[in-house]
Amino acid sequence: MIVLEALYDAVEARLRPEYRDWDGFADDFASAFDSDFLLYRVSLAPDTLKPVDFVAIATSNKQVVDDYIDNRIYEYNVIPESRLASLEPIRRRDVLPDDQYRQIGPLFDFFNPRGIFHSLFVPAALSDGTFAGLFVWRPETATDFSSLEKQRLALFMRHLMAFIDETELNVNKPVRGLDDFCRHWNLTDTESDILGDLIRGRSLRQIAADGQRGYGTIRWHVQNILEKCNVNSQKELLREFYTLIS
Repeated sequence: MIVLEALYDAVEARLRPEYRDWDGFADDFASAFDSDFLLYRVSLAPDTLKPVDFVAIATSNKQVVDDYIDNRIYEYNVIPESRLASLEPIRRRDVLPDDQYRQIGPLFDFFNPRGIFHSLFVPAALSDGTFAGLFVWRPETATDFSSLEKQRLALFMRHLMAFIDETELNVNKPVRGLDDFCRHWNLTDTESDILGDLIRGRSLRQIAADGQRGYGTIRWHVQNILEKCNVNSQKELLREFYTLIS
């Protein structure tokens, strides 16, 4: 129960509705579960069930995930999430034994050198037809995930999906009313993009990292947005946004 308590505490502390700290959550999760992880959203092509439109939400190993996306390794996925029961955790070894895993080509060639050998993940069907996935991994030298850890991850995923609004996992989804709000307050294109990320629940550090801009630069833009909208905090800014568009 200690592990689950630590994971629940990470959600409560880092993913408050008024301020999502996905980077801090990633660090806490990796420490509590003794593994790297990725929380992502993906669409599946209806004809082939191949993953498309893969978006990383939070991860403890950004370099591996960036490489994974850049090389489109997700297209080689051998376990389509649509074939799994929602919130049903599964280990890689539940599907592929070690010898078969070594023979699956690009997937193994990418994963193993990057320390991804033992893996465990939980899919969650979203109302818009896409899927969220929680994927955790360890190197070959580490201990494989146990049945108890599968149970823990299943319980945790239920807690996580209940705590956050699933629309926050659709990070590329257009924000309704954003254009009208930005025109109303005469925000620049850059300020509009940053406001959209804030509304989607992204932290300032995430926005800075994804845009390859300095954290101080993002804070400066946010301060300009607050001044233009006549509010004093991000919380007041979001309240102003939802009040105006409604």
